[in-house]
Amino acid sequence: MAYTRFKDATWHTFQREMDIELRSIVMVLSRFLPLMAKDGVGKIVFILSSVCSGVPPKALAHYTTTKYALLGLMKALAAEYADKHISINAVSPSNSVVIKSPVVKSVKASPNVFPTARIAARKLFRSPSASARRNACPD
Repeated sequence: MAYTRFKDATWHTFQREMDIELRSIVMVLSRFLPLMAKDGVGKIVFILSSVCSGVPPKALAHYTTTKYALLGLMKALAAEYADKHISINAVSPSNSVVIKSPVVKSVKASPNVFPTARIAARKLFRSPSASARRNACPD
């Protein structure tokens, strides 16, 4: 990812970022979502970016655009696949959130990380229908 001010960016700048960030995800999901739907179960977590929370940094319009495109894709797929029992969520890591997180503090304090991580995941990733309701755009 290169820092490029919008005035210096071209469509190719945006297209390259979209190919890396969005196209690759669409290609992978087009293979795995039908299998998950057939099995009637699945969980997908989109890793977004701190640019999706708060004010994005300067000179990253191309990167920010693709991350918001991924957020839109996640919401659309969560609604579309909820009835197939596939939970689709997204996380947007950020240093300030991670450092202050009670889950991270408990993981750091625990010598046995896996049970803590499983408990955190159960709390974070609810049922598919709850995820779809939570991620739905307002009317």
